[in-house]
Amino acid sequence: MQGTRGVVLRVLSNFHDLAADDDANALIINVITAVGQFQRDLQNELTAEGIAAAEAEGRYPRWAGSK
Repeated sequence: MQGTRGVVLRVLSNFHDLAADDDANALIINVITAVGQFQRDLQNELTAEGIAAAEAEGRYPRWAGSK
């Protein structure tokens, strides 16, 4: 099945057909996507905080020739 954006969703188990076109499945897909985006944003935030802390302690960056 191919969506309007050219994205293909392949469900490998018969537990639930997420590719079906109904409101409940759209909600499930949106929640899963939102949680994934939240995790990615949190990872980026924590990475930036870690880099800032390392820079403050003079431990970042470690390679030669960098600013």
